Amino acid sequence: MALCAYCGKSRSSLRNCPALRGPICPPCCGEHRGLEIACPRACPYFERHERYQRERLGEEFRKAWLAAHAQLYLDGREQLLNFILFLELLIYRYYRDRTGGTDREVREGLEFLKRQLGPILLVEGSLVPGLGEHLLEGITGYLKESGLSREEALEGVEATLAFLGSFSGSGEGESSRRYLQGLMGHVARDFDLSDEEAETRPTGLIITPDQLRPGLGGRPPGSGPGSSSSSSSSSS
Repeated sequence: MALCAYCGKSRSSLRNCPALRGPICPPCCGEHRGLEIACPRACPYFERHERYQRERLGEEFRKAWLAAHAQLYLDGREQLLNFILFLELLIYRYYRDRTGGTDREVREGLEFLKRQLGPILLVEGSLVPGLGEHLLEGITGYLKESGLSREEALEGVEATLAFLGSFSGSGEGESSRRYLQGLMGHVARDFDLSDEEAETRPTGLIITPDQLRPGLGGRPPGSGPGSSSSSSSSSS
């Protein structure tokens, strides 16, 4: 009887694994695909599972994101929100054609970027995180074009890290892909990027917070509780 190429045990219902070039049992395929196993995008099992997870988590990601960032919008900090959205688009583009990646990798990339934006520039070792380097390169042109300060950019990175921690918190430890799959599903679903947009290296303002307004009831900045507009209307 054939053995699973991953666990080496005899199993029923073995399926072909193009990455291992041999049979794999469904439990090993489900637990390790995209993590310990570098699945090719053409693998039907990976593609079907990844599409399902992104669709399932994309809507949940969007709702949680709106709740986490609503106050920034109501405070009129659209420039900072725009940077956060841009940062997430950079993450999307980095992982768009990759079958691997974990929330831990995303966190390490953002932590690298946070250190680079900090008041004391630290010289990194030779093992620079691939995502971190990608993010740093992407925001360099963005900051020059938008006029956003490094301090504000640092605030945006910290907000992204905080949301990553809260959304990925119920995942499976270091191998969680919950945030990453939610982000990928959210961007693909809500921003409907063309192939050209998805492949072009972003260097400027691409996304505006207009996408947030329906989720926030269409309220404009400054219309939240305690704003001057609401105070003046109540006093009239």
